[in-house]
Amino acid sequence: MHGDIPMARRNREDAPAGPDQLTRPKGFGALRRLALLALLALAGCASGLMIYADDVPPGTLRVAQVQSVATRNDIVQMQKTYQALAASGIKDSAITNGSLGAARVLCCGGPAEHGTDIYFYIPPGTKLAFGDFVEIRSGRPAKDGSAGVPSSFVRVVQKRDERTPQCRWDPPEEYNWKRVVYCDWMPKEGWIEPGLFPVWYKR
Repeated sequence: MHGDIPMARRNREDAPAGPDQLTRPKGFGALRRLALLALLALAGCASGLMIYADDVPPGTLRVAQVQSVATRNDIVQMQKTYQALAASGIKDSAITNGSLGAARVLCCGGPAEHGTDIYFYIPPGTKLAFGDFVEIRSGRPAKDGSAGVPSSFVRVVQKRDERTPQCRWDPPEEYNWKRVVYCDWMPKEGWIEPGLFPVWYKR
């Protein structure tokens, strides 16, 4: 089954004339094709790219749920995201099918679900599945002449088919449109609960 999920994000820009697309690779099962609508300009500011974090401090860890990965062709067509990856020191040979992922931060339904999605770089050899909960190190845009650092994959904290899950959307009420990822081990491991920032994160 193929369907399109619009993921336009306000004040975000990634320059193709048509929709950017993060597509499902082989093995993504029932994952629907994600069509990223052309993103609105942010006065030419590079920090508007979804590969950079803006809702948690740069360099911190966060957990999000994988929605899709991009082919190399998708990434190259997303010119500003591709340029940001290259400028950070990632070699062109390391930008392949599956090198860019999209993950949701809030669940489920309503305008916030995809409007807060983030992109993250996935190192070669890493295989992710739709629905996996992954740890991501948040990036930062270029500043004072230094290259930006893209958000990047750290580890899978829970596979989508985990029989004894420790990560879930919280609070549990399904009518809530702004649930955040919570894992049972977060408090013990020093993660900071939502407050100043909208999601659990770790410095």
